[in-house]
Amino acid sequence: MATNTQAWDIYWETNQSANSFAFDYSATEGPYGVVNTFWQQTFSQFSSGETIVDLGAGNGSLCQFYLQSSKEVRFKNWINIDSANAKPAVKHNLVSYQQDDMNVLRLPSESVDHFISMFGIEYANFSQSLQHVKRCLNDKGHFHFLMHHHNAVISVQSKITISRYERILQAGLLANLNCFNDIEPLKKHLLSALKFQLQQCPLNEQVDVKLIGQKIYYILHSTSDITLCVQQLELLSNQLTWQIVRLKQQLEAANQVVNLPEYLQNHGISNYSLKELEYKGDILAWVLLGTKI
Repeated sequence: MATNTQAWDIYWETNQSANSFAFDYSATEGPYGVVNTFWQQTFSQFSSGETIVDLGAGNGSLCQFYLQSSKEVRFKNWINIDSANAKPAVKHNLVSYQQDDMNVLRLPSESVDHFISMFGIEYANFSQSLQHVKRCLNDKGHFHFLMHHHNAVISVQSKITISRYERILQAGLLANLNCFNDIEPLKKHLLSALKFQLQQCPLNEQVDVKLIGQKIYYILHSTSDITLCVQQLELLSNQLTWQIVRLKQQLEAANQVVNLPEYLQNHGISNYSLKELEYKGDILAWVLLGTKI
């Protein structure tokens, strides 16, 4: 798949979180603890003198997690690659960032010891990106990818969020607000519209409505300037629109992982394992581990 990065450019321009899903990488219990364990096991395989490349790295949160959780730096250099324009989360003399296309990796052949990715590589076009992964790995190199799963908790919730956000935008809850000349009528209009949304939506979509309601409430009570208030509400509307775009791209990325074995075979990669990462019976992600040969 080919991903338009505009939605992600906008996200990273206004967010400094470790990732777009509010994951706590340092958690040791629950589903985040399972993810933590996976990465700690991966990090333990790194050795001094090795080159690590994170594909779809975002702002470099995996590198930040490694540096925070490891007692010593066991790599020669760490390269974060993402096609979106993300603000670097880590400043370190051994860490670099490349805004580049994962489908056309501009790295020397056989120069990488470990490719890693946390919800990133699946946004690339496998038919193009995998040939570069194989080309760039040295003979002893490994890849460690955690990828979106079409039946994972994240994907299920994303479908719910897309549905509710689209309904809110289609209902015009945040549209044509320039007709209001005072804060109080605007408050009344928005609170009434939010109440209607809650009454109409199924139980599993109410959390999304409440989250939007909290953001609207904060905006309404943060200023008495009606012009500024409307501007902030219009910005919120744009944020919802772009979040829908990101979530749809995420679901598309998850769907293409189903055909990953075929892509691996086509590129001569046979030494791999593809399995589901679970927590108490709930699917969290796909895990792809393997080597060049």
